[in-house]
Amino acid sequence: MFSLSDVYAAAGQPRPPEAPDLAISAAHFDSRRIEPGMLFVALPGERVDGNDYLGDALGRGAAATLGSRIDEAHPSWRQVTAPDALVAFQQLARGIRRHGTATVVGVMPGFRHFGRNLTAFSPSRTLPFVPPAVARASIHRASRGQANREDSMIRVSVLYPNNEDAKFDLDYYINNHIPMASEALKPYGLGSVEVDKGISAPDPNAPPQYVVMAYLTFDTVENVHEGFKATGRQVMGDIPNFTDIKPEIQISEIQG
Repeated sequence: MFSLSDVYAAAGQPRPPEAPDLAISAAHFDSRRIEPGMLFVALPGERVDGNDYLGDALGRGAAATLGSRIDEAHPSWRQVTAPDALVAFQQLARGIRRHGTATVVGVMPGFRHFGRNLTAFSPSRTLPFVPPAVARASIHRASRGQANREDSMIRVSVLYPNNEDAKFDLDYYINNHIPMASEALKPYGLGSVEVDKGISAPDPNAPPQYVVMAYLTFDTVENVHEGFKATGRQVMGDIPNFTDIKPEIQISEIQG
């Protein structure tokens, strides 16, 4: 749990005198997933601006919103504004990590494979940060106990098998393919992206089974299929630019 005062403080503002210090149970970037008592974090995107859905989130019972403007049809004290809502949310997240009880998945610059293995904050566990370019992260409903099936995340594993004659341009993959694929899949619920480079088998003298492994998370399997259908030609068509290996792809549900 955190409070409305925490949200205002993260945005660098005092809580207005007329605003009660509401307790807030969780937060989300998607107004369609807002439930009573939650914080809606409005982030602008290439196709959709979260600030256009402030009224929708408040109508669904959001305790407050964090964005760059307000909806005149609703009380202004419920709508915390900041020049950059993402930066304010990061500040809020740091405070919750130090003092709060919510499980949070946040967003910070950098990919794991760039050597910046940043972790999110939670009193009980840590989760990977994701880059702002693909930010779809949320504070899930930890105060309600263990996540149910509705809250499960989907992982897509893209594996490039090793073979003696395989070629793989890792520099192009990291600096061109991954950013392109991330931008293409962002509108379809892409969350985090992680890339591993194989170094060996369990036998240290044996080569790795896979040259490179990429792991993408989505909120629903329907979004995975919709995203692949819409972007498959663009994303898969780029593969010959960095490798002659046919990737193995598996879709799975994260269990823990």
